[in-house]
Amino acid sequence: MKKIALTLGLAAVALGFSACNETWDDNPTLKAPNKEYTDFLNEPELRDTWITLSKEGADKNAALHMTCSQPDFGFAAVANYVVEVCLTPDFTKPYVDGTTPEPGDYYSTEYPFTDCAQINPVGDEIAECICKLKGWTSEAEVKSDEYNKIYVRLRAYIPQDEELTTIHSNVQSFEHVRVTYYAASIPDLKVGNLGLYIRGSLNNWGNDGLGNEYEFRTTAKRGIYILKNVTVPKGAEFKFASPDSGWSEWNLGAGANCVIGTAFRLDNNGGNLKCPEDFEGRILIINKGGIWRACFQKAGKFDPDKLDYTPRQPAARPGIQNRGGAGGEPAKLFSPITNLGNEKIQHTSLGGNGPGRVHRVRRRARSRHPAEKPAARHIPERRRAGRARSAPGAGFRPRGATTEPPGLPR
Repeated sequence: MKKIALTLGLAAVALGFSACNETWDDNPTLKAPNKEYTDFLNEPELRDTWITLSKEGADKNAALHMTCSQPDFGFAAVANYVVEVCLTPDFTKPYVDGTTPEPGDYYSTEYPFTDCAQINPVGDEIAECICKLKGWTSEAEVKSDEYNKIYVRLRAYIPQDEELTTIHSNVQSFEHVRVTYYAASIPDLKVGNLGLYIRGSLNNWGNDGLGNEYEFRTTAKRGIYILKNVTVPKGAEFKFASPDSGWSEWNLGAGANCVIGTAFRLDNNGGNLKCPEDFEGRILIINKGGIWRACFQKAGKFDPDKLDYTPRQPAARPGIQNRGGAGGEPAKLFSPITNLGNEKIQHTSLGGNGPGRVHRVRRRARSRHPAEKPAARHIPERRRAGRARSAPGAGFRPRGATTEPPGLPR
């Protein structure tokens, strides 16, 4: 009997240790990172390339190419990476739109990246950063024959808790970048040639005319348009469109309930949107790289002096339910998934059990397609000075990029 009791006791202890390990794996603790500086941005392959940013295709063509490794957040998760640009290596303070730039001011690109091997901001975003940091206010002030050395760093964070997880990378540079057009946005202008309006059951679809209270205007940030104060009743159907009878310039919809508080994807010629609740506040329409999004922000829930919006993850196209018409479920997104080595990890939620905790991280041993080559893990390493590290995306070259200074002007 004593032997049986001892055996059962040892089995209970072993099960206890196993349970502890299971709990730890399923509920890892979030590490608050060092917010000052972490070396995770690789030296750019195009650092010494002569790069020209021109207006043609600038809203879609990648201008710069960077790679990085993911900071240690304490668990595997999909992080967001925002590019910050400065004309000095100091990165003293963020530039405020409408002010005179000072040395050390930096400006951020709008939309975050999630792939460590493909951080490729488009030409418009980088050109806008340079124009604002140079203090240029019109096309006449642009020095199109001037190459600039620009400094870049990444701001990494987990979108479910940006404040707790934000961390900045080391600083890298691009030695020769010039802008040939004025890329900054002039606020409070008509959008496009005809204008952009909210049209729907709230205003008889514009058949009785559309007043200024339904019109979007440009903002100080390129590609972001704003309707400052609007009321949309629960159940109202609508789209974002030009005011003409043919809806010729804009006709943006999604065929689903709109999402309040978070940016969601729109399609040209998409189905009607439907408001799931009574709404009063502002609406932002965002066009980045030819991808349109809308963000409904309730009154009192945003800073009126800022144009911040939260994009839903992933950055790619969401899976919209009930695309046949309005009245279905709100626009939904596939859960963010990342490949790290030979593991496929899905991050489901952050928080819920207090700060710095994760509900659950679900692991799967391998990709469903064994032949698929997994994404490489980028591990920081010491490199010889002046020698670029090879990385995924080698051979990437934006339009207008050369290894030698081209003839000027262009």
